[in-house]
Amino acid sequence: MQDTQHAESTAIQHQIMSGPDKDEFIAGLSENTASTPRTVRFILASGLSVDVSLDEVGRESGDGHSWLFKGRGLSERNPVAEGGCRHPLVEGYYHSRTHRGWLKRSTR
Repeated sequence: MQDTQHAESTAIQHQIMSGPDKDEFIAGLSENTASTPRTVRFILASGLSVDVSLDEVGRESGDGHSWLFKGRGLSERNPVAEGGCRHPLVEGYYHSRTHRGWLKRSTR
């Protein structure tokens, strides 16, 4: 799968090829605090990885594995760090059973 351009925005949508299981993903939100940050790592189709500090997670459907998320990209070589912003806001979709999804720089 190639990274694709999202039709509604100029932000590049990066395909997630691998990521955390459901428990790790939810812990990435529930155990993430200012004093002890916790991130989740996504491996992208490009081969690069991005660590995300989750701020919001919502159910995308009722299957218990489809999630919409918002957070901040914190990786050293951040593929979503466009325009000189080292820790951009990101948003995406993640399926915790297939470990696939997408993320892009957030427009919020």
